[in-house]
Amino acid sequence: MATLKDQAYWDEFMRKQPGNPSMLGSVPVEFRSTGMCEWLMQNCGDNASFVRFIPEQAFTRALAEAALVRSARLFGYIPARLIDKQVCMSARVGDDGFDLAHVPAQVIDREVCVHALRCGARLADVPPALLDKAMCMAAVTLGRHALDELPMAMIDDDLIAAAIAHGSYDSFNDVLPELFKSPDYLVMAIERDKIALDAIPGCRITRQVYDCAQRLYGADADWPAIVARHDESRIAQEPDALYAEVCWSVFWTEPVMLAQIAMKKSEGLWPFEIPAERFSKAVAQACVDVHPLHLNSVPAHWIDQAMCERVSLAPPDLLDLIPLARRTDKICVRAMKANYTTLGMVPLAQRSVGMCVAALIANQDRSDQVPLALRREVFDTLVAKHGRHFDASWLYLNRGDAALGVEPRRVDLALADYRHVVDSGASEEASEEQIDAALYMIEYCRYLLGDTAGMSAEDCAEHARSWFGEAIAPVDVDTPRLFLLVGDAQTFNERGDHARALAQAQRAGDLLHAAGCADPVLLAEVAGQKRLALNGLGRRDESDQLCQDVLDTLGEESMYDDSEACNRLRVAVRACYLQLSTRPLDNDPAPGALEQILALLDGGAAVEAGPGEDDDVARPFIEYRAALLARLAAGDG
Repeated sequence: MATLKDQAYWDEFMRKQPGNPSMLGSVPVEFRSTGMCEWLMQNCGDNASFVRFIPEQAFTRALAEAALVRSARLFGYIPARLIDKQVCMSARVGDDGFDLAHVPAQVIDREVCVHALRCGARLADVPPALLDKAMCMAAVTLGRHALDELPMAMIDDDLIAAAIAHGSYDSFNDVLPELFKSPDYLVMAIERDKIALDAIPGCRITRQVYDCAQRLYGADADWPAIVARHDESRIAQEPDALYAEVCWSVFWTEPVMLAQIAMKKSEGLWPFEIPAERFSKAVAQACVDVHPLHLNSVPAHWIDQAMCERVSLAPPDLLDLIPLARRTDKICVRAMKANYTTLGMVPLAQRSVGMCVAALIANQDRSDQVPLALRREVFDTLVAKHGRHFDASWLYLNRGDAALGVEPRRVDLALADYRHVVDSGASEEASEEQIDAALYMIEYCRYLLGDTAGMSAEDCAEHARSWFGEAIAPVDVDTPRLFLLVGDAQTFNERGDHARALAQAQRAGDLLHAAGCADPVLLAEVAGQKRLALNGLGRRDESDQLCQDVLDTLGEESMYDDSEACNRLRVAVRACYLQLSTRPLDNDPAPGALEQILALLDGGAAVEAGPGEDDDVARPFIEYRAALLARLAAGDG
């Protein structure tokens, strides 16, 4: 006789498996009664995921509230008829997944929004009418919402200080812009809220920050307890705690620092986490021994030659880590043997003919890195011994230029090389472009010999300035600081905070200027962020002028090399070409400007793809050019 599967049968079926309430999905819908679901809710513990199987007619307010007490993620399964303020407020605080999209608009008020934020709702889902500074402050002080989630226009010192005080070590390190980690902002946060003392990573509590905290709170009854939470005894009590996070740097001692550095793991102390004031000779030596690739985090006055020798072995081609004054011939030769691309990091006086020849054999685009004083000998060597690796006309043109680049000029040698190129054209060994360049230089040589018929003094002087430039000399740049500033500018631009982006980009530019840095890649990166910031602020004329300056100073093809880092230069130059050429297309361009616009589009298209770049990088320029020509054709018609 078949078993009658009635309500009593299915009630008993579910009672036999309280540990697996999702078996409710196996019960026919008509037997999933309110009573059965209430029994499951009482016996399911924290696992209320079975609510997705509760039929709409069986759902009650009690079931809805009980589900949300267990997890705000279950909101999507609750019938709309049951969702009111009381149900919303029953969601478990500290949970994730509260979705305001499930809440009827008439139910949403300030209190519901704040509670939803405490349960993991997205700040972006809060109705704009309720999203004011008070709501943003509530979101930040909950410690669950970072500054990058707030409307940019509302971010002020109050919210920044609250984000510091109510954040976590992870949010401080990974989300907070470097600008807001400066001592001035940390002091501001501490002045406004004492709890910031437990939120700021210990490596950031420098003497300046500590003195402020002690002045404000040193007489408070809980000050000794606060200090005890952040001195080195914490590490002895909690071996898994991260030294740089929990221990204030003012309390660091050399023996403990050395032990932490020696850990060689992410849990240990890294050179970039150590404030400059906490370095000593022993600490600097330990950093180099354990983390040689972080030499640039060690203050220069602690770096000696032995440290640099150590760093040059691990690996040898990272020559830019070593201070300029410490780049000995031995270190430079070792770097060049490891990688020819390090030639640009070798001081000009230490570049040898052999180094330059090796670099050009590997890639002739490095010819601009050959010092003027060596160029003739370098190209003599290439012509005599390595001609099979190169286009002959390119060699002779460059050797001719080299004869004119230093005093005393050897005009006779230059003329011989240029005439060789012209003569090669007769046998089709030289391109038309190379022949034109050779003929132009022959006119230049004639001018130097006193024949002024073919070239004016002004043209001659301009050519000398632009053609015979010295190789860019490397300089010491605080690259960790530079990259933090550029990274900040990029972050602020992406968030729409263009005023702060411009300020950080200008600081980065000032850093390069103070160092006398002429590295085109670094200059282009800074200029790129300035351009975006100026555009965002509506300062179009300044942005256009910046673009023109970039093209004038960094747009020469000779500045591109085969390194992936140089792609950043290519990106910046293309962006400038695109901005200057397409902006007039917003309106009808004046007839006189068309030729200039087409030239800019052609210039952008001519910036070839670098290593790893998409071959279609020129497509925007080609498409805009076609669009412009189509517009002109339509107008003529």
